[in-house]
Amino acid sequence: MRFTSTSNRYRNTSGFTIIELVAVIAILSILSAVALPRFINIQNQSHEANVAATGAALSTAVVMARSALLASGGTGAVDNINFGRNVLDTNSAGWPVTTTDGLNVMTDHQGCVELWNALLQNPPSVRAFLSSPEPKFGASSDTFFMATKHGGRDQCAYFYRRAPSFSLEIRYDAELGTVTVDSNL
Repeated sequence: MRFTSTSNRYRNTSGFTIIELVAVIAILSILSAVALPRFINIQNQSHEANVAATGAALSTAVVMARSALLASGGTGAVDNINFGRNVLDTNSAGWPVTTTDGLNVMTDHQGCVELWNALLQNPPSVRAFLSSPEPKFGASSDTFFMATKHGGRDQCAYFYRRAPSFSLEIRYDAELGTVTVDSNL
């Protein structure tokens, strides 16, 4: 029977040296330092793209509602225009406003919610600003947007609620018929 010493047995095995391990760790650290900010930015970009697409859909719906008014021979403030499966009112400028309240102006936050739901097919969820309980930014509730009416103007703002680190909003101005998407990244 032949005995070998322990030192000879380990001398013939292969493995990584400390220098090789340190080099691999350094390379992985550099790669993660470069890649991590890019991956974080992708999430912000996806939120911004979601809001931009919703804003484009709202803008298209506003123009289509105005076209429905003109096609029916109406101009200015008109009650109960059929728009898809919904009914809308238009203001004195002929742009869609709250649905079937007979006032033909944006009356309150809830009016902005009604308009959102009437204009968009299968819209992202929206609720009136200051309704209780109010979800926090980034909350896991079903609310994607919070709607608010601005001052004396026929204007609604829809604030995106899914991104806590920045602000995204869609604004609809019923006096001019414009929809704008604003982000503060």
